[in-house]
Amino acid sequence: NNGLNDIFLLDVDTRAIRNLTEHPADDTEPAWSPDGSQILFTSQRAGNSDIFLLDVACEPADCEPRNITHNPAVDLLPQWSPDGTMILFLSNRDGGDFDVFVQDLNVGEPVNISANHLDDTLPQWSPSGDELLWLAPFNERYDRRVIIGNLEGQHTQTLVDQNGSIVSARCAADHGAAACYMHGGVVDNCILNGVEDQISSF
Repeated sequence: NNGLNDIFLLDVDTRAIRNLTEHPADDTEPAWSPDGSQILFTSQRAGNSDIFLLDVACEPADCEPRNITHNPAVDLLPQWSPDGTMILFLSNRDGGDFDVFVQDLNVGEPVNISANHLDDTLPQWSPSGDELLWLAPFNERYDRRVIIGNLEGQHTQTLVDQNGSIVSARCAADHGAAACYMHGGVVDNCILNGVEDQISSF
């Protein structure tokens, strides 16, 4: 597509490939709905980076993807809530830095969950869908800590606050989190549920 991206669906049995978006704009970052019937994706088709929703069963000529975010800022990296009723995404709509937002797909406006003055990264849903986890810088060097917050942007808590830079974190089924951090440019230690342990060293 002239060097730009479309989103394709591959049937693993027949090997048939179908173009789901077929648009001259750049379409990236697809995310399946929990029931497999819809896909969220990031697109430049509105003149800036917005989050769109499409029905997998529809052909591009028959069903126009719905713009979910409608904002002149940059919205990207959409993810579905476990129950499929809400999405989270990153956006710089509130001051230029990237924050974590959630939005109900049926009602309501996006809610800024992180409201940080530096770029937040790697947001994800908890398995229950009632909390979010993300990495938040706490200084201009972009040393990062792991934050968990609820869907109203309240009661956020710091799980890990190391002098080194956190490079990754994942939610656990028991509402805990595992994170790895760096010293001297290499991954050094990992923390599980807030307790530091050298469970991996590279």
